[in-house]
Amino acid sequence: MESLNSLVAYYQNTGLGLAEIVKRLSMRIYNYPSGKHRTDEDDCGEFYLFFYPRLLRTLEHFQDRGKPFEWYFNSVLRWHYKVYCSRKHKDQTNWAIARNQLFWELPEEDWPPSVPAPSPCGAGKIIAIDRFGGSRESTWRKRILFLALKNARHLDDRAISWIMDLTGVAEETLIAMVERLRANLYKRELRLHKLYKRQNRIFTKIFLLQRDLLWEVDPQIKADLALSLCELRTTLRALQKKIRRVRLHPSNREIAELLEIPKGTIDTSLYWLRRQLMENSCPDKAGQSQRLCA
Repeated sequence: MESLNSLVAYYQNTGLGLAEIVKRLSMRIYNYPSGKHRTDEDDCGEFYLFFYPRLLRTLEHFQDRGKPFEWYFNSVLRWHYKVYCSRKHKDQTNWAIARNQLFWELPEEDWPPSVPAPSPCGAGKIIAIDRFGGSRESTWRKRILFLALKNARHLDDRAISWIMDLTGVAEETLIAMVERLRANLYKRELRLHKLYKRQNRIFTKIFLLQRDLLWEVDPQIKADLALSLCELRTTLRALQKKIRRVRLHPSNREIAELLEIPKGTIDTSLYWLRRQLMENSCPDKAGQSQRLCA
C-alpha cells in the first residue's frame, strides 16, 4: 500500500489523489475524540465537521522534512481538537448565561398621551411658524406640532396623517421635518446599541467571575477574582450612566433650529401643552401640583 507521504506529495504536485487521502484519514478524524476523552458519537461527528474544511489546508501546508505525514497530521489534529473543545465550552457557557442572566434590549418609549380631536373648521390651513401666535387656535396647533416633532422617532404613516390634519401642515413639509430629525437620531441609536452590546459583554464577564469565585478554594486566586469583579462592577456602573444620558428623542434646540425659531418658544409651548393635557386627564392632581408650585 502506498504511504501517505507519497500520496500527499502527489496531491501537492498534481492535485490528484485527494479521494484516497480522505478515505484513509476520515475514520482517524472521526474516532479521534473518542480516543482522548469520554465522548459520544455526536461529539465525534461535530468534530469531524469542524475539522474537515481544514483538511485541505493541512495537506497544502505539509512539508517533507524527514518526518512522516502521520506525525504532522497528529499534531495538527491535536491542536484543532483543543480549539474545538474551547469553542464548544464557550458556546455552552453562553447558552447557560442566556438562560440565567437577563440582558436588556433597547427600550421602547410609549407614545405620548392623547390630545383633543382636531377642529373640523380649519384642518386645511397652513400654520405660520413665527415667534408670536396670531390666535389661540394657532398657538394650540403649533404646540401639537412641536410635540409631534419631539416624538418623531415613533411616528408612523397613520400618526403623520393624524398630525397633518390636526395642525394643518402640508404632508410633504411634515414628512421632511420628521425624516431630518430621524437622521439626527440614527447616530444616537447606533451609539446606544453599541453601549448595550458592551454592557452585555460586561454582564457575561461578571457572571463568569461570580461562578469562578463561588467554586475557587485558593485564597490568593479568590482575592484576585474578587478584585476583578469589583473593577468590572465599577465599569458597569459608569457604562450605565452613559446609557442613561443617551436621549432617543430630538432636543428642543434641534427642533428650534429645524423650524428657525427661538428655543424658548419650544420650551414654553411644550411645558404648557403637557400641563394642559395633565389638567384634562387628572384635574385633582393638577390642582395639587399648582398649589405645590405656588
